[in-house]
Amino acid sequence: MQAATSQTALHRFFEFSLVGMMSCGFLAVAISGRLDLPTLVVAGSAIIVRALFASGHLPLDVSSTSLTVATVAYVGFFPVDIYYLSGDFLRATVHLVFFLSSLMLLRARTARDVFFMNLVALMEVMAGSLFAEGVAYLVFLGAFLIFAIAVMAGSEIRSSLSKSTRPRDFGLPGMERRLIVVSGMVFTGVLVIGGLMFIVLPRTARIALQNLIPIGYHLPGFSNEVRLGEIGEILQSSKTVMHVRSPRTVDIIGLRLRGTALGEFDGKRWFNPSTKMVPVNIDDAGFAQVGYKHEGRSGRSVEFEIQLMESTGDTIFLPGLPEHIYLKSPYLLRTEGIDSYRTGAGWARGLRYKAYSFVEDRPPVTSLPYVFLEQAERLRYLQTPMMDPRITQLAAEITTGRFNDSGKASAIEHRLKTTYGYTLELPQTASADPVAEFLFERKKGHCEYFASSMAVMLRVAGVPSRVVNGFVASEINPLTGWGVVRTSDAHSWVEAWIDGDGWRVYDPTPLSTAPPESGLWLNARNYLDAAEVFYRNWVLGYDIERQLQLAGTLNRSGHGWSLDWSGLWSRWKTRGPLMAQVLACLVVIGAFLYLVSLLWHLSANRRHQARIARGNINPSDATVLYQHLIRLLKKKGFERPPWMTPMEFLKSIPVGGVDASYLEEFTICYNHLRFGGRVDAAERMSVLLKALDEHPHR
Repeated sequence: MQAATSQTALHRFFEFSLVGMMSCGFLAVAISGRLDLPTLVVAGSAIIVRALFASGHLPLDVSSTSLTVATVAYVGFFPVDIYYLSGDFLRATVHLVFFLSSLMLLRARTARDVFFMNLVALMEVMAGSLFAEGVAYLVFLGAFLIFAIAVMAGSEIRSSLSKSTRPRDFGLPGMERRLIVVSGMVFTGVLVIGGLMFIVLPRTARIALQNLIPIGYHLPGFSNEVRLGEIGEILQSSKTVMHVRSPRTVDIIGLRLRGTALGEFDGKRWFNPSTKMVPVNIDDAGFAQVGYKHEGRSGRSVEFEIQLMESTGDTIFLPGLPEHIYLKSPYLLRTEGIDSYRTGAGWARGLRYKAYSFVEDRPPVTSLPYVFLEQAERLRYLQTPMMDPRITQLAAEITTGRFNDSGKASAIEHRLKTTYGYTLELPQTASADPVAEFLFERKKGHCEYFASSMAVMLRVAGVPSRVVNGFVASEINPLTGWGVVRTSDAHSWVEAWIDGDGWRVYDPTPLSTAPPESGLWLNARNYLDAAEVFYRNWVLGYDIERQLQLAGTLNRSGHGWSLDWSGLWSRWKTRGPLMAQVLACLVVIGAFLYLVSLLWHLSANRRHQARIARGNINPSDATVLYQHLIRLLKKKGFERPPWMTPMEFLKSIPVGGVDASYLEEFTICYNHLRFGGRVDAAERMSVLLKALDEHPHR
């Protein structure tokens, strides 16, 4: 006869699998940032309550009547949500679905309920795939697959057991562990088959559906209007917004990636009142010409590869003097007069493109080197609002003795960079004149205030100027070779028109004094970023081009399998300390998990013994007590084969091995409790276990 695990263990396994599956589905959507706070609170609270119920810390009994009343009430609330709260049918529908699924999760008992929860979790994971922009989604997808398999397996076993009320064997020893192993095997099989399909089939659904998905949160600072302080707000974050690299030897650190230029200032905000978007022709190969060769300038043409994240909106960020862009987008729009580029709504999310730019040996310009600026444009870039007269006096003081526009710009840049301090601290209250407050009172601020102050003083001094918002790369991941650009790298600088030279870049912001990050956290972040790059390049961005590249790599690697031991040793010497730190972390985490599992096992045994001592006994406890006997006899050298019944095992023990009378009585009590339902036998079994432990021999 096969030993069985308890129904309590099976129930716990099923409940935790259900909670895990619903959590993965919920998190797959939540990480996209498209769920509002009420939805996050309601759905997250339902999962937490169900988890507490699964662990036995919280009773949960939601009646069908309460569920029906809540459902009908929310259906009545649905039109109110559409017209007055969400203002959108799709958002209101999302609220409805998550609310109803939360109610069902609290109520789920029957096989029909479980089927509904499986369907809801699957739909959440599918919805998350449309919004996914990071490797975290891949983690939740894998975990969802394991939990979903476990839920289906546990549901089938529960359904089979519910058809009979007679106490019976319903599994093998360690059923929950076996179910986990089976779930892992099925997951591995699905992963292998899915991996083969992944290699054969390129990704197309994301491109086909991305225009149907509403655009979510975007970083401020790259639209046609920016208020002073908005760039400072995003500088507080370290979220990755793009990756950039160059096949040639180009220093990515310090590379400016120009986003948009703003030409008019009202004292508190920079804006472009009426910008005309001009379509740029994209040829059949995907190339768009956005500039011309820059004869007469000292420098070189460089290819840059840029991978945007979703939160950067539809802005195309370009380094240096752009000449051509290669991208897979049906649209490319140029903002007339300020030479910024956009792809149109929806197409820049996760876009990967190449920019062929001219990089000068001296600080680069960002437009064509026209000798003269048209009069209308000149007047536009010289306008100033009503402002503090001290600004005019300061501009005159700084530019005294400077007889050309280049000298004036350099003098103002030098004064701001050497006299004022850099800080991310934002003003506590809004100022009527932010530029004057920065120049004469606070005398410290972030890049927005430096750029705005310089642009205003240049205009006062008769030099056309505008403010540019973009990013400055400050970090390279040594594992991938890609430059990592974060929200904290957002930057504002100035473009000043210099007759005979064109728009020239000036950056009056002093360098930050914050120390660079180092240590284990930086290494861990590099590994996470490397996983993000791999996920974007080979999952989200896996197309025909990537497919051919992968096939070529596999073909080349198949021609030779020899190892470059010298190169391997040099790489080990370089990355050895980092690998040692990672290995140490894995060892610590493994030891911690083992300790937690050991404590959980000991706690479970104590709870079980305490329950039996209180007289709260059920027939399945016979199996637990018999397992204690098996472990006790194994220590004494008597191991029970799994095919033996308890009585056969009793007869197989040699005479004199242990006290036969104790062992025979224990086996009879086991049968009485397990199959006869005599709960009084449990107490006698506990006494016999203690006796066998203390007096094992005749």
